Amino acid sequence: MKIKFIKRMSYSILTIAILSACGNSGSGSNGSNNNPQPIVDTVEKVVIGQISKMPVIAGSASSYEVVIKNNSKEAVKLSSVSLPSHTYKMEKNISGLKTDLYDFSACSNTLLANQTCVAKITPADQAGGFALKAIFNGTSTGKSYTANQVFNYGEITEQSGFSLDNSTITVEEKNNRSYYLSIPFVLDGNYSDVKVKSSIIPAETPVISCSGKGFAKGSSCTAHLLFNGGKYSNKIILTGVYGDTTVRMANLSSSKHSLKADGNSTDSSPVFVNVDNNTVGNLVHNGSNAILSYGVNYPVTIINNGLADVNITSITSNESSIAVVDSTCGSTLVAGGTCTFNANSSSKTNKTGQITINSSGLGSSVFNVIAMGSSNAPGLTLTNNGNFTYTVAGESRDVVINVKNSSTTDTKLTNLAFTTLSAPFSILPYTGQGNNSCDVSGGTTELSQGESCNLVIKYSPTGVTSQNALDFAVRGNYFESDGVTNHTLSSKVSVNYSAIASYAHVSFSPNPLTMTSIRADGNKSTESTITLTNDGGTAATNFSIDTSALAANHLTVMANDCPTNGNTLNTGAQCTLRVKFGPVNTDVDNTTDISANYNLSPNDGTTSSRGEIKTFARKAALIQVSAPEVTADNVGYTQTGNTYQFYPTPNQYLRFKFTYTNIGTESANSFNVTLGDSIPAFAELDPSSTCKTDGTASTLAASESCTLTLRFMNNQYLQVFGADQTADLTIPGYSYKDSNTGVNTFAFSTPKYNIQAKPWATVSGSALVSGVTATVSLGYANLAPIAGNYISFSLTDYEQAGFISNGSSSCTATGVPTNCSIQLTVPSYLPKGDYYLKYSATNSTPPASNLPLTGVVKVTVN
Repeated sequence: MKIKFIKRMSYSILTIAILSACGNSGSGSNGSNNNPQPIVDTVEKVVIGQISKMPVIAGSASSYEVVIKNNSKEAVKLSSVSLPSHTYKMEKNISGLKTDLYDFSACSNTLLANQTCVAKITPADQAGGFALKAIFNGTSTGKSYTANQVFNYGEITEQSGFSLDNSTITVEEKNNRSYYLSIPFVLDGNYSDVKVKSSIIPAETPVISCSGKGFAKGSSCTAHLLFNGGKYSNKIILTGVYGDTTVRMANLSSSKHSLKADGNSTDSSPVFVNVDNNTVGNLVHNGSNAILSYGVNYPVTIINNGLADVNITSITSNESSIAVVDSTCGSTLVAGGTCTFNANSSSKTNKTGQITINSSGLGSSVFNVIAMGSSNAPGLTLTNNGNFTYTVAGESRDVVINVKNSSTTDTKLTNLAFTTLSAPFSILPYTGQGNNSCDVSGGTTELSQGESCNLVIKYSPTGVTSQNALDFAVRGNYFESDGVTNHTLSSKVSVNYSAIASYAHVSFSPNPLTMTSIRADGNKSTESTITLTNDGGTAATNFSIDTSALAANHLTVMANDCPTNGNTLNTGAQCTLRVKFGPVNTDVDNTTDISANYNLSPNDGTTSSRGEIKTFARKAALIQVSAPEVTADNVGYTQTGNTYQFYPTPNQYLRFKFTYTNIGTESANSFNVTLGDSIPAFAELDPSSTCKTDGTASTLAASESCTLTLRFMNNQYLQVFGADQTADLTIPGYSYKDSNTGVNTFAFSTPKYNIQAKPWATVSGSALVSGVTATVSLGYANLAPIAGNYISFSLTDYEQAGFISNGSSSCTATGVPTNCSIQLTVPSYLPKGDYYLKYSATNSTPPASNLPLTGVVKVTVN
């Protein structure tokens, strides 16, 4: 491993990988300058340490380590790790702290200033490379630190008991900082100890990490070396120890060390570490020894991990059939920046070539590539469209297998042969869309490059079977370029299968759900519940209910206790859905679908069960009656809740006004208000009423109104009114008919309005042979607003009855409460018995319009 270490002052984040491509970086790598500029240490950074090419051993998944060092002055926290899609032959980005390719989870905790952590890299195929980006955020400043690195891996020839890459590395770093270098290697023997030594390291480096236990053969290991500032020129030597004998470290020389009976050792090529005050750029990439397939782009990433910008002037190939395409490297590449290009081969024969990266100041960097010719490269790819899991015993299920000639060259495949299947499996021709069936006998099918055919595998279980997998493969014949027949075998496709007693099945009850018919008057609605039951033999997984059609048909989900978000309705379990229909304004006669969607079995396809909801509505009138509007003439009244007290006088009324409005969608024909027993005896219909009450035909169209007003009390009843009167009033009922619902009659029992009529005065009379005394008592305080607290009281028809005035037929009462009396003489010839004498009262102060008040007083002559 040739390692060229140049320690320089840095002003950019260092993100350098050990690359076989970094050797021979050109004359600019020593950074000669006749006028060196002073270095200002202003840039803080987080560094992903360098690691040389990682050995890949066939049949094993080797992991190696790389050191991340925080060279900033603050603690940092790892934010993200990602691979752009143009690396690692990926069609999409890879991201996350831990993937199959890398593991940065050990660096997820806060990394203090000058602290390190270790990440793992696990190559995923035989040869290649990729660019990686890690972003750290400062915990105190919030500053973002971006670290880029390129990693390479491939097969490496064993030397002296170790598989170790031999390459040249260039490093740019501040001369007062330490830097970690990681050396990946694989042990080709069993060792009791492995050591690393170099004259540029004052003592043996203790940091060697290997997979497995100890230093067993085949272990993948990483040695981490810490270099400090200085000028060095020497080698790094790995030594392995057998048994209990410690092997002396090999002499520091440029020659290989011979194997000893008790131990092996191997050394790298010389290491150069120099100190320089100049800032220079440095280019690293992942293109060295890239293997190019015919017509396939190979992505190469270039990173400037130096301390200055680099002007890339051109990227060229010395072989006409090897092209450099899609380059983004046509301008200045800033320190820490990246660019990419693709290498592409059009050669139909195997070739080698060199690609040169030319830059001003750094000179040229040359790396080798290998182009594979377009000789026959056959391939068969199988894809399947499903599986056989949870098939019901006694039934059959088909899976279609697509067989495609995926050869990367123009290779025709013939005489297809298939895995031999036995019951309950069988192979059948494909009869679906396109009818491009394979000849399942294998005799006649020919597939050119890119062509495909289909076949069907049928699964017909006769009993319950647990989960298992059917492996299936196809073999095809082809001719090599020399005419020799050869074979290619597809990768196997595994189709899972199992058999169950029965599927899940969800039923609706009732089905259909017929909801109560409602009046389409814009107000009425009705609710019903539908029950869903899994009466199948398997849990209904991924369960959901589709209610999307309900809203359009005036249906609303009021309650739903069925599984949601893909949960399960177990065998025998039930759930309910409560729906409301209405209100509506038009005629309705609908059938609305509702479906339950679920998997027939836990891993099977989705099915659905269907239910129906039938709804009916007819346009109709709808009468709304308002609360009474209560008004009074010149009579005083009080209200407590629904109780009203008033003091009746002639032609002065307490009125209750009801408004009847048709808020429905049809006309109310023959509309009449029914008075009946709901009207107290001392009430009468006010002439202002517009509602019909006599049974005559009338129409109350939609949105129209009429009024009914009752007034208290009628004058005829007042003539004999002398004591408290009380009665209950309910809203008068009504009747009508419309075109859809026929005759409609409504009567009210509530609310009740209690009407209490109070006499304005109490008048009493007494008579003896000697004479009559009539006394009026004003006993109610609220007579004041009626009579103005001043009453002149008179008997008006006593003479007609045969009585004789005893001085005056009137008296005056002032103030409330008070009383006055009138004296009459009873003639001796007047027959005994009851006499009814009329009286009246007036007030001599306003409001005179309130009076006269009249009444009758009963006088008995003994």
